[in-house]
Amino acid sequence: MNLTVLSKELCKLSTLREICMFITHCEKLSAELESERRSHADELRQINQDINHLEDTFKSLKNGNDKCQSCEQLIHRNAPICPRCKAKSRSKYSKRLNIYDKCM
Repeated sequence: MNLTVLSKELCKLSTLREICMFITHCEKLSAELESERRSHADELRQINQDINHLEDTFKSLKNGNDKCQSCEQLIHRNAPICPRCKAKSRSKYSKRLNIYDKCM
């Protein structure tokens, strides 16, 4: 009788050991998956930052900024003088040219 009790206890101990090994394996796998999730989250965050930067760049190009013909500084399209070099901006299509073109 004592042997049967001991064999049952050994069986339970063996089962418990297998369960502990399985739990350890699951915890290790969970940690690996969590680190992979974090790395993908970092990649997605970087991609979103790049997208936002590109959108901001596109909006700034679309806004109506021109370059100064003297120093290449970005200035507003309606600015009469450049804030950096103080050069007067010249209109590409002046009103006088259009009047003369219509007469001829």
